[in-house]
Amino acid sequence: MPSLSQEHSQELRVYREPDDAKVSRPVRGGAQGKAGKAARPEPTPQYKAKSSDRGVAFHQLIEATDATLTLTGTFFGGKSTSIFWLLHRLNAQVRQEFSFQDELRWAGLYGVLETTRKHKAGDGSSEDDGTFTGNRRYRDEAHEVPGISPAIVTRLLHNTIFLNLKDLGVNLPEYTENVVALPMGEKQTPDYKGLEGLLRQMAKENSRYLSLWLQWALARPNSAYRDEVVMVNHETITPNVLSAIADALLESVNDAEPSEQHKHAAQILLDAARQAEEAIRRRTKPQQTKSELLPLPAVVIGNELLPKEQWLVDFCKAEKAQRRKVLVYVRQTGTRDIQDRIEDTLRGAGLRVTTLYGNVDPRKREAWIDRQADSLDVLITNPRLVQTGLDLVAFSTVVFYEIEYSLVRRMTA
Repeated sequence: MPSLSQEHSQELRVYREPDDAKVSRPVRGGAQGKAGKAARPEPTPQYKAKSSDRGVAFHQLIEATDATLTLTGTFFGGKSTSIFWLLHRLNAQVRQEFSFQDELRWAGLYGVLETTRKHKAGDGSSEDDGTFTGNRRYRDEAHEVPGISPAIVTRLLHNTIFLNLKDLGVNLPEYTENVVALPMGEKQTPDYKGLEGLLRQMAKENSRYLSLWLQWALARPNSAYRDEVVMVNHETITPNVLSAIADALLESVNDAEPSEQHKHAAQILLDAARQAEEAIRRRTKPQQTKSELLPLPAVVIGNELLPKEQWLVDFCKAEKAQRRKVLVYVRQTGTRDIQDRIEDTLRGAGLRVTTLYGNVDPRKREAWIDRQADSLDVLITNPRLVQTGLDLVAFSTVVFYEIEYSLVRRMTA
């Protein structure tokens, strides 16, 4: 999707993905006056952040050239503001109508805003807190949610060209996308349901536990081959809130007694509440702010595979039989890395496998992949490492073993 800031360009300078903070000062110092007739920065989504060095350098480059041609296949990221700062840097008319801090006004015109009204009463009595006393206080908070208004197209039509691959007249191989649904294993199902149900209830009781629930609910199905412990941080949660959550966990649900997991978690929270109360009484900080909420034993033993791992083995072997190389994307590559497990599993099935880690220099990744491709059946990596600028046509099939959060990153990868 190219976007032209001016009608004509003669000299074209190509600037590929910069290294964040390293690029702002050279561009600012070297682009006094006009640096060229035109610039073609890519990939465009990398410059859409509000306050990154990369975005600042992008704007300085635009200011130093007569015209700008941007190229991207993933212009829109789900919310209207995903293109606000990009257009603010590219389009003088947008800068005239909106300040740099006007993202909420932009979202109100071209996106979807969700407003929450918070009520703070007086002392709670019917005499002192009512319509005529003026003691009620309301605070409206607005934040953007995914969605876009068709009106946003008026900001794009005059300087944007929308192209499809079929418009290029190139004969391309057939392309399909498929979702594979797999049932969990016999031992894995109760393990996961207990974990997810417990953390979901805690998140409902207090939104501070929402991220805890989300991360574990997404991660555990693919890491159930190992022993893990759910750690909970209650540093910023008051004793009465901890006690209330513990009481909620111990309440009967549909006339059923609380599970052992619920009882164990409730006891952990009650202990944390007592420690916090003691610290308040002594006017000190609690000695312990993190607790082991829930132990999670492995659900497979020895060489036994999880259902998803077995499917991946069978699928990659079937692709190899058709001489098709497979690229496997995983999200857990940091402190909860599962890449070694997947690599060992596939290698044990007779497949040629390697993993692209983040320690390979971004500038050398494509050459690294080219050297490895001929001797590989499967390449494992995080989609963040190859999302833009790399030629991966040697791999005919892509498997998102774990789904990436970012819509833009998922589409580019």
